[in-house]
Amino acid sequence: ATIAFLHDQKRHHLSSLDKEGKPYSYYKYLGVFFFTDYSANTICAHFLSIIDSYFSSLPDMLLSPKEAVRLVNSQLIPKLAYRMTVHCLPNDTVNFLQKRIWFHLSKVSKLPRITPAKARYGPTKDGSLGLFELTTRIATLTLTQLQRA
Repeated sequence: ATIAFLHDQKRHHLSSLDKEGKPYSYYKYLGVFFFTDYSANTICAHFLSIIDSYFSSLPDMLLSPKEAVRLVNSQLIPKLAYRMTVHCLPNDTVNFLQKRIWFHLSKVSKLPRITPAKARYGPTKDGSLGLFELTTRIATLTLTQLQRA
């Protein structure tokens, strides 16, 4: 994977390939090591384990929907989005991860699992929960990091 961006009117490249065009077995970006020889299934399993371990670390108590969304938006979503900025995950994989988050969130807050996406991810002023979408957070974080470079 190669990312090209402009900074101070200079073109910069971030690549997972070495100068000979061979993939690195690992590289570091934004302070995080990424292993490029992992399969897509392994990467997806890694993100699923982050989601599952996050929710298993929460105390055994019911949270209000607002509390649950606030916790997920402030802790889990940034953690996932930060690690996902380098990986090219298919849209259906990201949607699967969002469904897993909703599965756990609905359990800890007693929200119905069949809540429509518009009611989950829309702005709170429109009456929805205000849960952050992973795709939006990944794009926002990537742009922010590239602008800082």
